[in-house]
Amino acid sequence: MDGDGCGLTMTAVVPVSISPMQYLACLGHESATLAAIRKHKVFCINVLSASQAEISNRFAGKGRGKFETVEHVVTSRGVPVIAGAVANILCDVAEIVPSGDHDIVIGTVTHAAHTPGDPLVYFAKRYARLGDDRLRD
Repeated sequence: MDGDGCGLTMTAVVPVSISPMQYLACLGHESATLAAIRKHKVFCINVLSASQAEISNRFAGKGRGKFETVEHVVTSRGVPVIAGAVANILCDVAEIVPSGDHDIVIGTVTHAAHTPGDPLVYFAKRYARLGDDRLRD
């Protein structure tokens, strides 16, 4: 999208509906990614694998060129899809709802793919693995 691809790290993406399958994400009004989503009406949720913390850290920062050193493919609609993620969920924008200093982006799933593996989990200000004792209690 826009030749460089926009992206960010989310701590939560929430399923909204099963039929149709929809997810929501909250993005700040000033987000370059939100601007790209508004313009192109499509986005991809990449559920990173446990070995992709470096990618998560890269996308947590500001700036352009985040995809420069990240292996990815670009869909026919111009959406970057990160290689090696445990899931890639392509969505068409169904609705964008302003809420405080963020917008709630609701997307309808148009395609989803998954690969076996452990997802990257962020908990208590650090990365963890499912089954990690820190995730208990």
